[in-house]
Amino acid sequence: MWLPEKMNTEAANKILKVLEEPTDSTIFLLVSHQPDQLLPTILSRVQNIPLAKLSNEDVSRSLQSKFGKTAEEAGQIAMLADGNFNEALRMLEEDEEGHNLMQHFQTFMRLAFSFDFPKVLAWVDENAVLGRERQKRFFQYGLEVFRDCLMYNYGNRDLVRLNGSERSFLEKFAPFVNQNNYEKLIEEFNSNYYYIERNANPKILFLDLIIKCNALIVPAKRS
Repeated sequence: MWLPEKMNTEAANKILKVLEEPTDSTIFLLVSHQPDQLLPTILSRVQNIPLAKLSNEDVSRSLQSKFGKTAEEAGQIAMLADGNFNEALRMLEEDEEGHNLMQHFQTFMRLAFSFDFPKVLAWVDENAVLGRERQKRFFQYGLEVFRDCLMYNYGNRDLVRLNGSERSFLEKFAPFVNQNNYEKLIEEFNSNYYYIERNANPKILFLDLIIKCNALIVPAKRS
């Protein structure tokens, strides 16, 4: 049974009766992401076997060996999949042409710095026609970069997850992410992810985001 915590109370009570008196030679497997949301009476009648998610390194190595992805491409996908190999495979299917998130994010931030309006509009038009899942991954990737920037500046740099050329970019970009603008950058990227999921107009969202990032990043650049 997949995600048994999603059952309503009536269904959960009926399953409880089956679990109490199963038929011979029957095994029930309940696969739950949030077992604490199951009825206590169900939890008391099952054996809890925690399964740890895969590490980013394991997912990355598998993508490289089985699908021929470069270390950089595999690392980006693994980071966004967050231990979910099925999610990583789904990303592979949707990104066959090797959409490079780092280059995409770098271009966005360069435009936020310079705010060359014709180029900004061209970028917005180009990215407004991408599929919703790619647009969401752009926001996810940005959130990961901001998190690593803060860790690089103020925390344990060994916990920074970006490596290779992404790490080189991070070292140059990190000074522009600080305690004054970090929370607002996170808020903007999170809210845009939310609105993209709900089919908001991507042209309006991307243009608004790049204007706000200009206001947040340029003062940090000057300081």
